[in-house]
Amino acid sequence: MRSPVTLAPIESARITLGLTYVEIARALHVDESTLHRWRSGFDRRRMSAGVRAITGLTHLLAILEKRWPNAPHLAATWLDTPHPDCGGDSPRAWLVEGRVDYLAGLLTGELAAAAAAAVTVPPTRDVFEIAPVGMARVALGGEFLAVNARLCEILGYTKQQLLALRGQAITHAEDLATGLEQALQLISGAVPILTLQKRYRHADGGVVWARVLCTLVRDASGVPLHFLTVVEPLPDIGAAAERLALGDTPDAERAIEGVWEWDVASGDIYSSPGIAATLGRGAHEITPTFDGFVALVHPGDVGSLRASLTECLTGRARGFDAEFRMQHADGGWRWVHARGRALSRDGDGRPMRMVGLHTDVTERRNAEEEWRRSHAALVASEARYRALVEGKGARSVAR
Repeated sequence: MRSPVTLAPIESARITLGLTYVEIARALHVDESTLHRWRSGFDRRRMSAGVRAITGLTHLLAILEKRWPNAPHLAATWLDTPHPDCGGDSPRAWLVEGRVDYLAGLLTGELAAAAAAAVTVPPTRDVFEIAPVGMARVALGGEFLAVNARLCEILGYTKQQLLALRGQAITHAEDLATGLEQALQLISGAVPILTLQKRYRHADGGVVWARVLCTLVRDASGVPLHFLTVVEPLPDIGAAAERLALGDTPDAERAIEGVWEWDVASGDIYSSPGIAATLGRGAHEITPTFDGFVALVHPGDVGSLRASLTECLTGRARGFDAEFRMQHADGGWRWVHARGRALSRDGDGRPMRMVGLHTDVTERRNAEEEWRRSHAALVASEARYRALVEGKGARSVAR
């Protein structure tokens, strides 16, 4: 069944944003001839990769429209203006490099920051209470001033119990210092909004992983009033290893240094603190997205990493298994062994969520390299000795 309407984003990107077909093709990770073949007849059943690529472009265009409704010239201006989160390049340059999902995430963050900056009064009671995410108004000292029903459900406390506590009392001990540092950034005005992953202590003693969005509400004169916090629970990545069952070596427990879970559709990656620790970083120093993760991978290893992931995502490989280098906070490179499997799949069998293990194998790789160098030196030495001996034998025969 032909679906030419599916290709509407291509023409919209060309006309509205002034992109050429060559630029659009590069943004979709295809060559120009493939793009024109799609335009002449696009079969959704046979071109699933094309559907996924064009879906990403559709998402970006929708966010651009939301950011600048009925003002495509402003969207085009944004694309051509150097952006600090694009390394000083223009978003157009990153779009042409195929980073559609990254730009969509960047715009989403700008929308959230703009919305938070516009908040000068607490949300109405109705919105606060019926929100599908946890919400709280928190005093500058950490006391809960108001909480909604969803937050109580996420954390397992009653409203009365939470209102008698400070946020620090139910925050995991390892996340307290980071939380204080980021609260100070909001109060100082260094940032208008923060998004982070953190752990809460559930009322039953367990741990709740959550994505937390926080901003500071000020009065008309700019004086800080309180924090407005949104809490969205994340998958229990601490239990992911049990669900995963990757390998069964005697030293598996000692080898596992981190667990990750990846929402393939959104690009979000939820990672345990051990992963950041192997790289000498705090948990908040690694952007919790696929692009943020890849940004730390050695440029020489990005291609092989993407190839391994593609093998898994397209079903050609049962799981994901790769070794690559990631940048340590000290500027050096650490070797990482990452393994993963699909937790869930869509109707076509493509992974929707993946979970895996992250192991620092730098010492093993260094030992292997040292053995290779020693072995190469030994072989070279034996070759020189053999040549010397054979040379002497030839001279004896000649005499």
